[in-house]
Amino acid sequence: MILTPDQLLAEADRCVKCGLCLPLCPTYRVHRDESESPRGRIALIQGLHGGLLQYSDAGVRESLDHCLMCRQCEGGCPSGVRYAEIMDASRVLYGSPVPRDLADRVAKPSKALLGVGRLLQRAGADKLLQDGINKRLLSLAGYSSSAERFAPLYPAKCEPVGSVALFTGCQGPTTEPRVLKAAIECLTVCGYAVHVPEKQGCCGAVYQHAGFDEAANACRDLNQTVFDNKRYSSVATVSSGCSLQLHEYGGLDAPVREVIDVVASHLTREHFNRQQGGVGEGVERRVGVMIPCSQKKLGGEMAVYQLLEQLTDCNILSLNGLGCCGAGGLNMVLFPHEAEKIAEPLLEEIRAARPDVIVTSNVGCAMQLRDQMHEQGLSIPVKHPLELIAEAFR
Repeated sequence: MILTPDQLLAEADRCVKCGLCLPLCPTYRVHRDESESPRGRIALIQGLHGGLLQYSDAGVRESLDHCLMCRQCEGGCPSGVRYAEIMDASRVLYGSPVPRDLADRVAKPSKALLGVGRLLQRAGADKLLQDGINKRLLSLAGYSSSAERFAPLYPAKCEPVGSVALFTGCQGPTTEPRVLKAAIECLTVCGYAVHVPEKQGCCGAVYQHAGFDEAANACRDLNQTVFDNKRYSSVATVSSGCSLQLHEYGGLDAPVREVIDVVASHLTREHFNRQQGGVGEGVERRVGVMIPCSQKKLGGEMAVYQLLEQLTDCNILSLNGLGCCGAGGLNMVLFPHEAEKIAEPLLEEIRAARPDVIVTSNVGCAMQLRDQMHEQGLSIPVKHPLELIAEAFR
C-alpha cells in the first residue's frame, strides 16, 4: 500500500546519508550528481515535505523523475530503507512524470497503436518520426505482434505434479506471445496443468510507480478476483517485473512464482531432444544473459543460470553494464536520452562479447534492448530463457 505523508517522512528519516547507495545507482554513475542518487532524492523529498522546496523548483522535478526504480540501492542500504515505497508515495503526493493517458496506453495497448508501430518498423520509417512520446511508443510497438489467444487449459504432458495459473500481463499476448507459448510448453513437459484465466489484466506496476494508486489498486482487485481459485498451486509469471509487483502488491491467494523458477526445479537433461541440439552435439552458441533489476530483487538470478546450464551447446556470458538496462518502466519512453546513457555501457559489453543471442526475463528489458540495438545497427535476437529451453525440446 502507498505510504501516508507521515509514514513517508518516517521512512525517509531512516536514511542516514551514508552514501553506500551511490555506487549502486545507475543514474548517479552516469551523472556524478548527488541529486541523481537515492540519498539525494530522499533529501529532496524531505525538503518538499518540509516546505523548503517546491516540485517546480529548478532541478527538483528532473532529479526525482529520472529515478529508474531499479532498487539496487535497497540491497546495499545498511538501514534497510524502503526506497521504492518512498518514491511511489512521493509521486502520489508531489507529482509524477507519467501522464495518465500514457500509463493507460501501456497497460491497455490498442490494436491501432501496435499495428501502426509494426507497419512503420517494417517500412524502415520509425526513425523518421519526430522525437517525443509518440515516437517512442510507436518504436516499441514495432516489436509487437497480433494479440495471441490462448486456450483456458493446457493439460500436463506427463505424470501430473500440480496445476498453475499463467499470468500473461498487459504486454505478454502482443509483445511476447512466443514467451508465453514457451512457458506453457516448459510447464506441461514438467507435469503441470496450465490454466490461462480470461479477463486478467495489468499487474499494476505501470500505475503504482507513476503515482496512480487508485488505478494500481483496481489492477490488484481485478487480479485477486481472476486468480481466486484454490486449485492453483501457484500463479506463474514470465516477466520478473510483473512477478515482483504481484509479490509485493498483488495480494493473491496462491503463491507467485516465476516460470523459470518452477521449471528449473523440475527439468533434467532427460527432458531434452538430444538430436535437436538441446544437450547433443552441435555448434556452440554464445548466449549473453542480462538479469533484470526486478529479478535481482526477487533473488532469482541463480534459477536463470541453473536453467540455461541444462543446454550444453551454450557458452553463457554474463552482461551487466551499470546493472540496469535503462528501461525503468516508462522512463525509456519519457526520457529516451537518459535511457540511452544508462544502456551504453551494456551495449559496449554486448559489442565486446559478440553473443549470438541475448536472453532476459523481463518484457521491459527485452523491449529496451531490442530498441537500443536497433538504433545502433546491432542485429542480435533478444529472447526469454524459456524460449531457448522450449526450442531444445523439439
